[in-house]
Amino acid sequence: MQWMLDDHGLEGGDPSRVNPYAQWEPLQRRPALRALPGPRYIPVYIRLTADAQAQASRLLAHDPAMQPFGAYLLDTVGAQTLDRLIQSGDTERFGGLFLYCPAEEPVPTPPAGVEICFVGPALALPVTAAEGAAAAPAVAPEITEGVVTAVIDDFIAFANDRFCRGAQTRIAAIWGQDHPQQAKGRRIAFGGTLTAGEIDTLRQSSSSEDALYRAAFAGPALRGLGKGPSHDAAVREALYQRPFGYPDAHGTHVLDLAAGNPADAAPSDRPILAVQLPQLATAETWGARLEHFILIALQQILLWSDMAKNTAGETTPAPCVINVSYAVQAGLKDGNGFLAREMARLIAARNTTVATRLVLAAGNSFRARCHAEGEVAPGESVEFAWRLLPQDHSDNFLEIIAAPAGGGRLHLSLPQGAPPLDLPFKPGLVAELRDGATIVARATVLAAEEAAARVVLAMAPTQNLDDPERVTPAGDVTVSLHAARGTTLHYAADVQRDDTPTSFPRRGRQSFLETPGSYAVDPVTLQREAPTPDDPMTREGTLSPFATTHDDWVLAVGAAIDKNMRTRPALYASSGPTPGRPAPDCAAISDETLSYLGQMASGTFSGSTARLQGTSVAAPLVARGLADALASGMINKDTSAADAITAMGWPGNAVADRPQLGAATQPLTPANGRPPRRERP
Repeated sequence: MQWMLDDHGLEGGDPSRVNPYAQWEPLQRRPALRALPGPRYIPVYIRLTADAQAQASRLLAHDPAMQPFGAYLLDTVGAQTLDRLIQSGDTERFGGLFLYCPAEEPVPTPPAGVEICFVGPALALPVTAAEGAAAAPAVAPEITEGVVTAVIDDFIAFANDRFCRGAQTRIAAIWGQDHPQQAKGRRIAFGGTLTAGEIDTLRQSSSSEDALYRAAFAGPALRGLGKGPSHDAAVREALYQRPFGYPDAHGTHVLDLAAGNPADAAPSDRPILAVQLPQLATAETWGARLEHFILIALQQILLWSDMAKNTAGETTPAPCVINVSYAVQAGLKDGNGFLAREMARLIAARNTTVATRLVLAAGNSFRARCHAEGEVAPGESVEFAWRLLPQDHSDNFLEIIAAPAGGGRLHLSLPQGAPPLDLPFKPGLVAELRDGATIVARATVLAAEEAAARVVLAMAPTQNLDDPERVTPAGDVTVSLHAARGTTLHYAADVQRDDTPTSFPRRGRQSFLETPGSYAVDPVTLQREAPTPDDPMTREGTLSPFATTHDDWVLAVGAAIDKNMRTRPALYASSGPTPGRPAPDCAAISDETLSYLGQMASGTFSGSTARLQGTSVAAPLVARGLADALASGMINKDTSAADAITAMGWPGNAVADRPQLGAATQPLTPANGRPPRRERP
């Protein structure tokens, strides 16, 4: 093995054009994914910054002026967005969209008035330019009144009685993104959509929910969401399949907490919109694919909410509360990460005309041993170990933010005799650890805000049954950060999430950090697992990068445990401060009692129940509270997050708990027909 250093600039480390996760993915692509049919395209997010309406017309027409993007494709969300931009001229709301550019070509240099903001991992799109194919029309769900509750998640059991009012569904539309389908010419549609009428027809014509899901997920409307016909087999590699009949489903559970009701007591003014993310994106918990799919899901939900009509049949955009219960551990935590920034911009732009709120899970990594931060005195160094576990079938990632860029060096010592790496914090550098022609590790240095450098270290799995040569030695990677003479080096290091969600067969094992001073007695668990105050490892600053934008219309939600109404942070609830925000905005009860952890909500099938825990279940409870407050008039579009929490009267948190819980915690209230359990005093 040997490290190969490339100092040719790598786009100067420009983070809008260089995505280390996207560049790593083809190097480690599993055989079944490498064999997917059809050409590969990279999702490129652009913003139209000048002469936007004319640029939108050119993009829709595939005008030669857009030739720098090559033979690009447009998805249905992007086409709708461009149409709205031409009609309204609102570049803040409709000036951003994804193009899909041929992966074999370099990242394009955009024409004047167009800015590239993000490049994602390549997608295999089985599309052609066949003019005879029918275009996929934009779906217009029927939303007639009330506050919309929307959820972006996975495995949403849309036929469940908890999402009905009487015999009719309250889900106005659900979009399953899994399977890319051909559309006319250069248009593509990811997955398919079911509207309320189609869901009701399926419910009435099916002998059981099991039969309904099998029919729906094998049919053309939503193929790709479950185990479908043989021609989709390549899309559903076995390691990324999850049986739909599993007793609990994350998305179903979250949607029930956010908007579920007994069918005989459901409100008439609380429509639901849902987007089900692709299994591949949710199975790979490092999140690089999530950014693309979550953002187009958010754009589609906002476009659907704009189509609502009042009782007179006039188009009147509906107030909307959107919940995203997904988190990652590593990335920019100053609010300038691509997804965090774009979600906040879209929400703020729509909120200028109609109340729109986004609720995000703050993360579950407080005790994960995955974060270190501090400063290194001039000429000194700091050292910690990154532990790669044996029999880990997932890729491992470590991100380091170092400021100032050029103010020091990174030194890596790998286990089992692998060669070390010495790398300056100079944006534009990339180093690859090669075992013959096989790349088993990679280090990329990017530019970051405030003259900092961002280093992304990627390691191959420690066990790879499909490609045994493409592995990294298990053990401790010693990470040393050295400050240059005369320069104080400020750093933050985060191990990316890389475990495997429940019920997926792939076996990822979470890597973590190790330091000699990280085994003090934890005052809550009484285990020797806590970092000491002067240790590089810390539990502060562990909020998910997705939830670090400090914006009045975006709420980050922490998780609390309720012990006879004595609220305290849940053991896993991530903590501030981060450069982007000091703490979550608020919290909700994610664990009913110490002896009954988690929140009870619906399982996959009607009448079933399941318990899940985490900030993922706290966030939808807050989303439900916000929807109720908007519907009652308690808050409106101009009510900030802090004022909304005050208006709802939630009790304030102790000062010591606020880095994890925020200003206040939503009280534990009985769910519909499910009183909360209590411990004895």
